[in-house]
Amino acid sequence: MQAITWLTISSAFVLGMVLALLGSIKLELGRRLNMSETRTGTLLSVLHLTLIPLMLIGGVLLDRLGPSTMIAIGSLFVCLALYTFTAGTRYGTMLAAVVLLGIGAGCMSPATIWLMPHAFFPDKLGASLNLGNVFFALGALITPTLAEVLLIAIGFQRALLSLCAVALVPLIIMPFASSSWQPGYSESGLNLTDPDLWLAGMVMAFYGPIEYFLSTWTTTFLTYLGHREERAVWLLSAFWLAFLAGRLIMALLEIQFPDIRWPQAEPWVIVALAFFVAVALGNLAGAVNRQRAAWGLLLLGLLMGPIFPTLVSVLFNEKSESEWGTAYGAMFAIGSIGSFVLPPAIGAYARRTNIQTALRIPLLVSLAMLVGSVILSLVAITGR
Repeated sequence: MQAITWLTISSAFVLGMVLALLGSIKLELGRRLNMSETRTGTLLSVLHLTLIPLMLIGGVLLDRLGPSTMIAIGSLFVCLALYTFTAGTRYGTMLAAVVLLGIGAGCMSPATIWLMPHAFFPDKLGASLNLGNVFFALGALITPTLAEVLLIAIGFQRALLSLCAVALVPLIIMPFASSSWQPGYSESGLNLTDPDLWLAGMVMAFYGPIEYFLSTWTTTFLTYLGHREERAVWLLSAFWLAFLAGRLIMALLEIQFPDIRWPQAEPWVIVALAFFVAVALGNLAGAVNRQRAAWGLLLLGLLMGPIFPTLVSVLFNEKSESEWGTAYGAMFAIGSIGSFVLPPAIGAYARRTNIQTALRIPLLVSLAMLVGSVILSLVAITGR
């Protein structure tokens, strides 16, 4: 494989690691600083809140500075954040570390997404984005286990310094990959009133809360239906593996069936996936058999996995490369509003009623995602 491929894989893995890391070490942070679970949970909220403007800023800067510069900056900020976690003894220092982590993610995410088509299949945008996001999800999946093993084996400080070394891998590969592409950037002329951008952001705004709900409340839901806690955790891991498999299958479909006009088909693929996500969530909301719920969860993973990369592909197909960074950052910022507003409402409703009744809210959100994806597909057709 070319160096640019290794650079993209390592950057996607590090990005997944960054977004999963705080949740993996928050209990240890609480013990070290004698913080309540509420305060450590606030750190997660701060990270997600800071990512809203930082993704947009990172996307705009990408269109001006290029992916190599942004990944280098991102790697250094992630490493600095991890070092700050090890050196800090006050809550304010932890907040600073979280902001640094957000800056690192805001720089790396748009740049890594931009590199994927150049690293994998230059003439197959959707396949490249689905395959590249497999490595992002792999980083998020492996990090909790990796962090737990390192914390037990070598302690908190050495564990985070080891992860800091992992975060620097893209920076080490960079000199070997810098000549592997010809960026050709120009000042971004992206029209922020473009309906494609806002519709993609709207679909993202409904997709994000569903993914967040499934990652946060799945074990609670499964234990409510009678699964043992250990089996519920195992099934959550199986959900993420199905999530990875969904992206891989979508990439393989685009590679194996090149005669299909995928740029025109992808918006309707999202419509189909959104429809079956709504059906699967409806079945979960009415499930009384725990085995049926387990299989429904795995099906949801397969269906949910390809939606985000395919949505980015639909957006990029409407834009020139010089606009990709700003377009991605704007879509993510718009979509993050849904992820910031809806999950607390779902959680509050779940605590007031029960987790299975609360599934009605993600079901309604999935129906809204279906409507949004239909509108996006129709606008894409008329735009062409």
